[in-house]
Amino acid sequence: MKLSGRKTSLLSNFLANALRSNQTFAIFIQVLRVILLSFYLVAGARLLGPAGYGELATTAALTAIGACLVGLGSGIGLVRISSRNIAAFPKVWGECIASHFISSLVVLCIYLACANKFFPELWLSNVLIYIGVAEIIFVPLILAVGYAFMANELYRLGSLIQIFPAVARFLSAIILLMVFDTVSVESFAIVVMLSVLICFAWAFILAYFFLPAPLFPGIKRVYWTGYSVVYASSNLLNNISSEADKIFVYRLTSADQAGIYSAVMRIVVAVATPFGAIIQSKSHYLFSLGDGISSRHIKFLQNYAIIFFIYGAISGIFIFVVSPYVGALLGARFSGAENILAIISLWIPVNGFRQLFGGLLTTADRAWYRSFGDIISTIVFAVSASVLVPICGLEGAIAARLAAEIIGLLVMIIIFFRSKRDSV
Repeated sequence: MKLSGRKTSLLSNFLANALRSNQTFAIFIQVLRVILLSFYLVAGARLLGPAGYGELATTAALTAIGACLVGLGSGIGLVRISSRNIAAFPKVWGECIASHFISSLVVLCIYLACANKFFPELWLSNVLIYIGVAEIIFVPLILAVGYAFMANELYRLGSLIQIFPAVARFLSAIILLMVFDTVSVESFAIVVMLSVLICFAWAFILAYFFLPAPLFPGIKRVYWTGYSVVYASSNLLNNISSEADKIFVYRLTSADQAGIYSAVMRIVVAVATPFGAIIQSKSHYLFSLGDGISSRHIKFLQNYAIIFFIYGAISGIFIFVVSPYVGALLGARFSGAENILAIISLWIPVNGFRQLFGGLLTTADRAWYRSFGDIISTIVFAVSASVLVPICGLEGAIAARLAAEIIGLLVMIIIFFRSKRDSV
């Protein structure tokens, strides 16, 4: 009985410590995000079909690339500066809000002009406008509020706020699926935009009550963001590396094929989200280590490489095992998705390590070095997809994506250890 009581006490202490851990909470939040995105994916695929989902995914990829420039990196810059001097928060928070608001309007105008020229078929359905407003104006500001809470070491509330967009997408898709069998892409986009708008309002209500009041800057200071621009540029290249494949496939094949490819990639990306969550939960600590790769960065790498390997291997095997059933989830019109999902399951552990090395480079003020790996990865995909997709179809696109991820990881590993040598 004493032994049993001791085990119970140890278990309760373990659970209590786990619940107090930011990393554990981050994993919980990202598991929740995976669940929400999974339901959103299934509901959206069933409502829109391959062609409609292909148009939506291509639009989302375009907006994701444009949204990287919103705020000019001032969100992550807010965490970086506040982690080293919390007294600077009100001033930097005001600059962050102003920068997001002004730059989002500029980026939205450029995005709509380019989209109208290069994707007129999507412009006619107005989906570009609705998704553009949601993803370029509202979502970046929601994420900025999350970063503001993290900068004040209120990580849990910040993490919850940053999944508001996922909650909005989930609720909009589920409600539509409960009411309709199919909907147009335009109607779907309108509902998503309104849902994100509601979450945007809630995020700023929480910021008003829980954060120090921002000190808004003069107009010139909005554009003088210093090193934060490096983060924006690095994030832009990272998103081009991760999102341009959907646009390529849409151009090289058809909306139907792009829909199948995008659905499969959204599944593995959703499963890989805990990697980024763990790094984000430690961003305050990693930024506090200062400039350059130190022995503490190496120790962090050694500790978390084991965690990333275990999760990546288990989740990759799981996706491979359940891949034959993906057609039943997405609908009969997504035939062929099971074959390419089985192949791309290898992408998950590779992506995990790429995020780990990339996160360490970014928080060590080596964001440009990370960007070089993203550039190489994008070039590898563009060249290999141009050759393989016309010959092998979607299997060629998946092979190109996997090759780009592996080469991108290898480049990033080399850059990381060369940066360590230069920092000594």
